[in-house]
Amino acid sequence: MIKISLIDMLINTENYRFEPVASQKEAIDTMLDDQGEKLYKLAEHIAENGLNPNDRIQTVVSSHDKTKYNVVEGNRRTVALKILNNPDLIEHSKHASLKKKFKKLGENYKDKIIKVVECTVYDTPGEADNWIKLKHAGSLEGIGTVTWNAQQVDRFEEKVEGKSSIVLQTIKLLEKSSNTPQEIKSK
Repeated sequence: MIKISLIDMLINTENYRFEPVASQKEAIDTMLDDQGEKLYKLAEHIAENGLNPNDRIQTVVSSHDKTKYNVVEGNRRTVALKILNNPDLIEHSKHASLKKKFKKLGENYKDKIIKVVECTVYDTPGEADNWIKLKHAGSLEGIGTVTWNAQQVDRFEEKVEGKSSIVLQTIKLLEKSSNTPQEIKSK
C-alpha cells in the first residue's frame, strides 16, 4: 500500500466497463456517459464519508511514465474524485447539470476533498486480475463477493440504521405466531 497523488493516477483506458478508448479524456467522458448521476452520488458519499477503507484502489506503475499509476480497479472512484477536484473535466454540454452539481459539492466540501489516495500497487495488471475478478464477477461458488439477498439487507438496516421493513416485521410476526404451521416458518 502506498499513497498516490490523484494527479498521478491514470484512468484505465481499457476499463472492462466499456470498450477500450484512446485517451484519459475519452475514458472520463465514457465513464460520465455510462455512470452519470451515479458518479455524482459516489462523489457525494466520498466527500461526506471518505473512501471505503475496506476497498483500496488497485494500481500498476504506468509503462509509459514511471511516475504515474494506471488504475486497474477503482476507476469509478478515481473519476469521481478527479471531477470533484476539477469539475471542468466535464466538458460536454449534455452533462452541464452534472458539472454544476459537482462544482457545488466541491465548494461545500473544499476542505475535505481527497487529493492523495491509499492504493495497492501490483507489479503487473495480471497480478491484480485475480482479485478484480473476485470483486466483480459474482460469488464464483463462494470465493467471490457474495451479495446479500433482500432479507439480509433488511436485517442489516434494522440493526444498524434502525429501519425495520414491513417484510422483515411480517417474517418475525409469522415466526412468533403459534398459528403459523412449522412448514411455513422453516421456509
